[in-house]
Amino acid sequence: MLSVSQITTPPPECSPAYFWQINGQVDIPMLIEELRDMHANGLNAVCLHPFPDEFRPKMNPARVNIPYLSPEWFAMTRALCKECRRLGMNYWLYDEGGWPSGGAGGQVWQNAKDKEAVQQRVYKLENGQAVLKIVGVNPQVSAPYPDVLNPAVTREFLRLTHEQYAKHLGEFFGREITFVFTDEPGTHYCPPGALGTTSDFIAQFRKLKGYDVTPFLPALLCVEKDDEPNEVTTARIDYHDVLATLFVRRFLAPIRRWCRRHGLLSGGHFSGEDKPEYNRFGSYGSIMRSLRMLDVPGVDAIWRQLFPDERVHSFPKYASSAAHQNGNRFALAEIFAVYGNALSPSEMRWLVDYMLVRGINLIVPSKISTCHREHFMSGIRPHFGRVNPLWPYMKEYHQYIERSCHLLSLGKPQCPNAVYFDIRSIWAGGKAMTEAVRLHEEVAQTMSEKQCDFDYVDDDALAKARVKNCSLLVGKMRYRCLVIPSATHMSDAAKNTLRTFTAAGGRVLNADEAGAAERSVIISPDNPAIRVCKRAVGSNAIYFVVNESAETQSFTITLPEKKAVSHYSPEENRVTALISEQGRFSWQLPAYSATFFITGAIAGIGKPRQTKPTAQTVLQRLDGAWTLQPKRRIYPGHDDFVREELHESARPCALGDWRPILGDDFSGEATYRCSFTLAKRQRQSIILDLGKVGYACKVSVNGKALAPKFLPPYRFDISAVVQVGKNYLEITVANTLANALSPDAVLKAWAEKWPLQYEEKQRPFEKTNLESGLFGPVVLLGE
Repeated sequence: MLSVSQITTPPPECSPAYFWQINGQVDIPMLIEELRDMHANGLNAVCLHPFPDEFRPKMNPARVNIPYLSPEWFAMTRALCKECRRLGMNYWLYDEGGWPSGGAGGQVWQNAKDKEAVQQRVYKLENGQAVLKIVGVNPQVSAPYPDVLNPAVTREFLRLTHEQYAKHLGEFFGREITFVFTDEPGTHYCPPGALGTTSDFIAQFRKLKGYDVTPFLPALLCVEKDDEPNEVTTARIDYHDVLATLFVRRFLAPIRRWCRRHGLLSGGHFSGEDKPEYNRFGSYGSIMRSLRMLDVPGVDAIWRQLFPDERVHSFPKYASSAAHQNGNRFALAEIFAVYGNALSPSEMRWLVDYMLVRGINLIVPSKISTCHREHFMSGIRPHFGRVNPLWPYMKEYHQYIERSCHLLSLGKPQCPNAVYFDIRSIWAGGKAMTEAVRLHEEVAQTMSEKQCDFDYVDDDALAKARVKNCSLLVGKMRYRCLVIPSATHMSDAAKNTLRTFTAAGGRVLNADEAGAAERSVIISPDNPAIRVCKRAVGSNAIYFVVNESAETQSFTITLPEKKAVSHYSPEENRVTALISEQGRFSWQLPAYSATFFITGAIAGIGKPRQTKPTAQTVLQRLDGAWTLQPKRRIYPGHDDFVREELHESARPCALGDWRPILGDDFSGEATYRCSFTLAKRQRQSIILDLGKVGYACKVSVNGKALAPKFLPPYRFDISAVVQVGKNYLEITVANTLANALSPDAVLKAWAEKWPLQYEEKQRPFEKTNLESGLFGPVVLLGE
């Protein structure tokens, strides 16, 4: 039986762990000060992200004054681990200098006696023949990345990186250091007309498949034809199968073994996992096979690959499915890189909730940098930390993530449905790939809108699955329904399991029937905006319910357990017993928000309450005289961001967008003031509702400060500080950094001085959410 204490006390490993980019002069006291600032802002974990000079010396020259993986480097990381121990923080071990993982910041290549032997290889088509090419390197442009299909490369990578960390930081392993983050390792990206390979690939292919693939290489390098011989298609599937196998066996498996021997969990993600077709063209071979080889499988969402009303996709479920089937506690998501600095708090919560309801339960936001000088002012955005006006308000957000991740890491996931991931048809290419990708995405959307939660299974998983009591047992998971969107090239071993499952009475649905899969809950009336996931913890069940729409949603929810129901608010960190009828009750979820329901008895909980919101009466609308005073401004200076304390006089204003008063390019904080008179104390509870805020705020009533608010709704209980008679109200509002970055003059100034790598992607994002200030209406509510 869960207890209130267990629910409301998350461990530090569940905290969001920002990438902390070491990209400038290393000053250990300054770094410790930054670490303490993170901790004060509600963070209990961090992932130090090395950005050494040799990573991208031409595009992003860094000014790190200590060499990567040098004795001085390890002295710095040791000092930071000691401070994490003092603060009770978790320290993630990032295994590379830049990315992708596997090259030790170019040192694997630099140390090789025969450098060509460790360089990546590809086949390309020339004059109708398959020609082996050595992928060139240029250390003046980027750190040379080696062939991770070469076992010698993996051994050297582990020697240079992991073994050295064990030597210098071993005392923190299994304590402050729990997770190792490997970032986008893989083979060379190969678009149509190219195939990744390694020095002994042909021999390994013959060993694994029993025939010589060499005669097929020219055909495999050509665009697929509708009438191509079956043996060519088979060879193409086999080729990608072997490539994926070698990547897992020769790179991922040795790293996981090393981590486990040292009491650590191997985690990370791969490049391009948001595109199913990258199983063929990308660097990981088979996304599900690769993710299963991690103790903390993950994905990333960059460049707004996921964003409300723009793009949704089920790819976070690749990582959570692997974790569920492996019996891993965690699945991670790296988020926000190249999303731009215009993100609103609602959009930031939307992305986290999107990940969580799809089974992710560790969040790694990008990024906090130690240096913003010169070209790093543009850099990968959003910038978090002290150059972001919203940063002092984000403790609420960090705690929301930590508490939610904690609850979603308890017990065991409950997904009644499995969806077949037709990776072999993607390997086959042509029409089979196009159709497999289309159905893959359509089925995921249909099932999500019907609250039919699911995991993905591929041929590897099906081949090893067992059938028992009309259920499909895949690793640690049990599925009662299997949805098969497409299966043009399903393996024989997977087909055998499917036949056994069908014969045993297992439920199998095609793409058109996906909406009839088993639902986790019943939502009435049907509501495609609601998403649900479930976990079982002993006699309790935890439901996470998300509204992914921009509108408030009202509905009746029926949980299958006919037990007592409780509500958990991660924002308030409060558990409340609800009045329900056999697991059925009504609820209202605001736009872009989420909440938890827990069935079964909970130790230490109070008496049940009604699920309908308490009636509130408008006591007073604060439409009197307001003033506005700018307090702090952040803007890009000549060669770094400037944080300027302002000492301007307050000026009269109306509520609304402050840009006509403070300027279109004002990013920072400004304080609104007014006074109001409370004639008499009619209600026990008085709530200050600020209405619309752009985008975070803090309130002071009669000189007494209340906790800042980052997440809407912007409501404050002022019962303890308001008084009968005259009251003085201050509301300080912070907007985003986008206002200061968005002017064309800023882009022009940067472009004249520095290379700009990501501007084309992230600058258009920063043309949104520029309206700023307190919009209201500001009212006093009585309960």
